[in-house]
Amino acid sequence: RAAIGVQRNNCGDCRCCRAGLENVCPKILKTYAGPGNDRGGFAKVIRYPSKWVFKCPQELPPENVAPLMCAGITVFSPLKRLLLGGDVAASAEGKKVGVVGLGGLGHLAVQFAAAMGARVVAVSRTAAKAEEARGFGAEALLASEDEEAMRAAAGTFDVLLNTVSGVGELDTYLGLLKPRGTMGCVGLPEKSQKSKMFLHSVVLQERALYGSYLG
Repeated sequence: RAAIGVQRNNCGDCRCCRAGLENVCPKILKTYAGPGNDRGGFAKVIRYPSKWVFKCPQELPPENVAPLMCAGITVFSPLKRLLLGGDVAASAEGKKVGVVGLGGLGHLAVQFAAAMGARVVAVSRTAAKAEEARGFGAEALLASEDEEAMRAAAGTFDVLLNTVSGVGELDTYLGLLKPRGTMGCVGLPEKSQKSKMFLHSVVLQERALYGSYLG
């Protein structure tokens, strides 16, 4: 059995590819990338470059594999780098990570971070998804609209993973980080929209803002 994901090819000649960063190749080809740009992502049969095909364990149902090849790798890669230092054999024990947004990306991010050994807190606008968050492995849910709760949580997180696709005030979340903490961003708004950030939220506490693409 085989599995494929979002990326189906790269140029192989640019600086990114030569450095082993094929996923950020400027000439990346995607399996699905919107109307007019899809490359077989919704076909019943597909021919695919072998280097972008991955072996799939027989015991995993296809409906469980598919999310791992898209949302899964999108959130696993930054968590692996930020929590484990890139070493899958390491442990994130003792680290506190907040997952901003509890949609498809957030569901998987909470599960991965918990499995890595971190203390996981889901961050959502309201507390409506608190039970859902705990079901995925979070120890708690922090409601960003609860000003008192946000003040109490300020400066307590080692890592944040922002999975939301809307445009919001990034400072709201950056304030949750400890000094030299890092917020990774995997959710993207529309290209016509711009996110907002007050640079003081990063510089004064030596925090970092980090982007991650397809893994």
